[in-house]
Amino acid sequence: MADAGTGIKYDVDELPNLDLMASLDRVAKMLARAVGEVARKHGATTSQLQVVAALARAPEGLTAKHLAAALAIRPGSLTGMLDTLAGRGILQRERVKGDARQQRIVLLEGARDLVESLSEVESRIDALFADIGGDTRDELGVLSDRTESHLRHDSSLPMPAVLRITSPVKMDRWRMRMAEKQAAADAAQLPAATPSPVRPAPQAPTSDAARSRRGMLGLSSRVLSAVDAVRKRRDD
Repeated sequence: MADAGTGIKYDVDELPNLDLMASLDRVAKMLARAVGEVARKHGATTSQLQVVAALARAPEGLTAKHLAAALAIRPGSLTGMLDTLAGRGILQRERVKGDARQQRIVLLEGARDLVESLSEVESRIDALFADIGGDTRDELGVLSDRTESHLRHDSSLPMPAVLRITSPVKMDRWRMRMAEKQAAADAAQLPAATPSPVRPAPQAPTSDAARSRRGMLGLSSRVLSAVDAVRKRRDD
């Protein structure tokens, strides 16, 4: 048995991309646990609830290929879940007219309870985000949507048009709020008599990707802190 302190020490460089991925993964897991608590109350899993949520936003239904793409999973991974939900009368597969090879997945009356539980999910996540603020949440949503769009393009996993979350209205509203906050901050910092400006030392240009990565990492850290605070209050 090795003595304490004899482990090999490795010199690892900074890993900003891995740090970002790990932070986002922790955020996703903490939010998924909150969603899972609601799902279990209604006899479902988090993944099943995500399937219902996607189909609820697509009244005409989705093909298995599009549904799998929306959830960023392989179609084969969806088969068992669809079989389970179909067996419970929550959804069914329908033949697509004019194409016997295609099936469209639609919700049935049996999905009503799970669809109604989505508002409970929204309330639960609202509570987790309560200490973060609407501006931060909108900013996180915009950056997350933008990042997902890039990754989906590189992975050839397009989001079905009916399920695209990012909208020009949402992004314009966020940009307007950020511009107003920046203008207010600049106005508050104006001195009574403006001294000669001190020129900052020149810095190396930062890429858009690096700025987005830093922004996402900072936002995800705030989300983690807020979620953890809520969970601690609930446990106490």
